[in-house]
Amino acid sequence: MGNSHGGVCSCTPDSCMNDTRGQDVHCSVGNLEGPTQLNSQRQKIKSAETDPVTPRDDGGLCVGDIHANAGTIRYQNGDVYVGEWRGTRAMGYGRVVRPDGSTYEGQWTADAAHGEGIEKYPDGSWYRGGYQQGIKAGFGIFQWAHGPQFCGQFEDNVFHGEGSYYWGDGRIYTGQWARNEFHGHGRMSWTNGQVYDGQYVEGRKEGEGTFIWADGRRFTGKWQDGRQHGTGVFYDEKGVPRAGEWGAGRRIRWLEDRPGDVKEAPVAEAEAPTEPRNE
Repeated sequence: MGNSHGGVCSCTPDSCMNDTRGQDVHCSVGNLEGPTQLNSQRQKIKSAETDPVTPRDDGGLCVGDIHANAGTIRYQNGDVYVGEWRGTRAMGYGRVVRPDGSTYEGQWTADAAHGEGIEKYPDGSWYRGGYQQGIKAGFGIFQWAHGPQFCGQFEDNVFHGEGSYYWGDGRIYTGQWARNEFHGHGRMSWTNGQVYDGQYVEGRKEGEGTFIWADGRRFTGKWQDGRQHGTGVFYDEKGVPRAGEWGAGRRIRWLEDRPGDVKEAPVAEAEAPTEPRNE
């Protein structure tokens, strides 16, 4: 995502989630009508369709005086734009309605969303945030109609950088992303109290990380392909640590013998859950 600085996301109107990797980005979505600056610009737009009508090079039509500040553009694909323009191109603040019922309202440059804006979809989903030449980029929030929400950085229309994903059922991932996948350092929490904090590679636990089970047991060590793999330390329910070696999620051996130990086949103290797929 362009920048990869952290943030504090208040991604529901009445709650505040903290991203421990930074304090410089704030997200509040109680009001979907847009920033004050956008509201003030909206008042300048006049949508009355009056002559003259000027053809565009791409087959569309400009309705209004192209030497004035605003008017209506009817694109050949059926999109209808009402807002500020320069010549025959959307430029400034405006709103477009598409044939499928989706809308975009916000900043434009050369017929493309550019800057801050709000996009709404027919199923009730919406996005509010940054655009670059018609592509979601920078900081934004995407809310699905059926509950999940992403609050963080976008690049080329995908999650990329720092961000938080809320499934809507209590599960939360906060951390780094690459092309819509958990990638880098992140923290995943489940509804039953289980937590993983550590490294990810392409959506799987990989590298160094700590997993805490709901009953207090904990493993800190190496992971590969979503499972404990390599050396690590296992803490029982009482917090007593013991170093060992793991392979594909199962303990192969303890690194130090203790009185009463018996030789055993590889065992799994508990299966760490895999990460849920985002919407």
